[in-house]
Amino acid sequence: MSVGKPNLINIDKIFNFDNFFDTEIERHNYASKPKSKVASFRNHWTGIVDACSPLSIDLEVSDTNILNHMDRMKAMLISEDRNIPNNLASCGECMEYFLNKECLRQLVQSSIKGTPPHGLIYATIDFYSDLCSLMNENFLTKKAVYKPLLILLKHCYTNKDITQRYEKYIIDLLFNICQKINIHPQLLNIFIYENSEYYECILFEYLKQFILTPGNTGDMARTSMKYLFVHSFEIFSNYIKFINFPEQLIDNLCMAFNELPMDIKEVNNNNYKIYQFTTLFTLTESIIMDCSMQNIRDSIMFNLKEKFLKKIFMNKYIECYKSSENLDVISSYFYYMLSKIICIDFSSCFVSFIFQPFTFVNKDQSNSQEDESTNLFQLIMDNIMSHERNTSLDTINMLIITCLLKQHYRYTISYLIPNIRTKINSDKNDLINTNNNDNKNEINLNSDTDKINEVNNNSMKDKAQLLRNEVNRYIELFNSIKKDFGNEELNISDQYQEYIFDTNTNSSIQLSGLNFNDLNKNYPENAIQNILEEPDTLKAIKLLDNEAIFSQLFTLLKSFFENSPEFNLALTDAISQLLAAPETYLFIYLIDRDILDKNNKDSLYTIFTDLIKKRKQLLNSYQNELLKLNDGTSEENQQLIISNFNRNSRFILEFIKEVTVTIFEIQLKSEVFENYS
Repeated sequence: MSVGKPNLINIDKIFNFDNFFDTEIERHNYASKPKSKVASFRNHWTGIVDACSPLSIDLEVSDTNILNHMDRMKAMLISEDRNIPNNLASCGECMEYFLNKECLRQLVQSSIKGTPPHGLIYATIDFYSDLCSLMNENFLTKKAVYKPLLILLKHCYTNKDITQRYEKYIIDLLFNICQKINIHPQLLNIFIYENSEYYECILFEYLKQFILTPGNTGDMARTSMKYLFVHSFEIFSNYIKFINFPEQLIDNLCMAFNELPMDIKEVNNNNYKIYQFTTLFTLTESIIMDCSMQNIRDSIMFNLKEKFLKKIFMNKYIECYKSSENLDVISSYFYYMLSKIICIDFSSCFVSFIFQPFTFVNKDQSNSQEDESTNLFQLIMDNIMSHERNTSLDTINMLIITCLLKQHYRYTISYLIPNIRTKINSDKNDLINTNNNDNKNEINLNSDTDKINEVNNNSMKDKAQLLRNEVNRYIELFNSIKKDFGNEELNISDQYQEYIFDTNTNSSIQLSGLNFNDLNKNYPENAIQNILEEPDTLKAIKLLDNEAIFSQLFTLLKSFFENSPEFNLALTDAISQLLAAPETYLFIYLIDRDILDKNNKDSLYTIFTDLIKKRKQLLNSYQNELLKLNDGTSEENQQLIISNFNRNSRFILEFIKEVTVTIFEIQLKSEVFENYS
């Protein structure tokens, strides 16, 4: 038999009436809290309804308590939304009241009808905007929410006065909706109407009105539009194709380009026509980058190349090229586009367009029977090579070349040195096939290889000495001229003494990048190894002699002191890009082509040497002229000091230093000298 607890009754507690009534009051307060909250919410809504009456006909909405009531209602709805568990499947009592009373529908209807007070519509738009931004995504799926919202958007869209007057509030609403769609893409279905083969999206159409608006409004509109392209939705893709948006976008870009000023005096950041074009160009690229629908991307890229580049831009460029009028302006627009591209699809499209052949008849060749086949890159280079390179057009053209090598190298280099890898591999495959078919030739080849290796081993000391001298020659060149150029900085050999090799020691060690003495401890990945000669690199270097771009760049560099300083800055930047290219044979070709054979080929070293001599001659000439000046010619003296000669002298010194430093940096990363024979 179990023993229960004693049934003790606390008589004192029963008759403690103060405690009894306190408990009942707490229970009553707890039970009445939800009712009081809803009552408060209802009172705020009633306050809004009462304020929207004929009594407010002469008042602005800011003169009433409507905005205060709306703020309190928003705060209560948001607080309730965040405190309800599983809030996607349920809503609080305030929200139930809000939806059942169709508060948003009443506000929208009153705003459209022009119910007093003045400005009720912007208060309604702002009210909607905050709720769309701060409530969970389930809020927009309520019929009592999205139905009035669509009506409100259509009304504002068709009323230009409302759009202009309340632009800030409207774009905030559109942005908050699109931002929510970006996070919860299924909400996009709410804003697209579909009927058979007809599609409509008031959200997207409204955004199109703002994309060219300057300032924050335009930025928010373009960002909102990009949000809609992020996710792949068939219904949105069908809508975009239905309204021919890719064609619309590029057509607008073409019209904006045709309206660009062709007078250099009008080209400035404050010109709206330029803003319009640059904005559309940037928007087009942004959509391409963000769009997840491949068919839309392809359509935009096709129209961009066929409509804009091949027709609109090319026709205007050829027209200016033939007439020699405004070519610098049209070239500056083209340089702007190239320099702003960050999308690889855009980069590929522009580079392929630049190198695409077309038939060109110059005014001087109009009587010739055969038309000339060329491309835009060749036209630009021909224009550079045929002028004295001291005008703004020459500088812009050189900037275009530099930009192609700097920002679009991946695609440009395949056009500048076409089929080099193919030719090398083809020769290599032919050699393999020949060896397979003729065993005797294979034996002879192996025998010759053994002889070559034997000779190489016997002359390793001589090769190390030769290559060591080759590395040092750029250092010695800079150190020999820096004092003459008026530069008091430390020697290159002092700054990079850990990279300079002692010619009196380790002469039997093959030069391999920086693999000497203690350097191997710091760079273990560069451990010295006897690597066989790689004929592919040497073949590539010889094939580069046939590529026009290198002879052209060398020719331009030789005329350094005849070029304008601005042109030389772009030129040296272009050469620097090739020098740091991932293709080893380009690096070797530029710095050491003169020592690879006895054909008197140019390299940067030989050109630098000639330019230093030429500078001395020009300096003596200028000094002789300076001695002839009178004391009253201080202005001419000042002009002499700041002349192009002085600037170019400083630039060539810095470029020689840059090339020398680049050689060290590249040696740290690769063993390019091992490929020499």
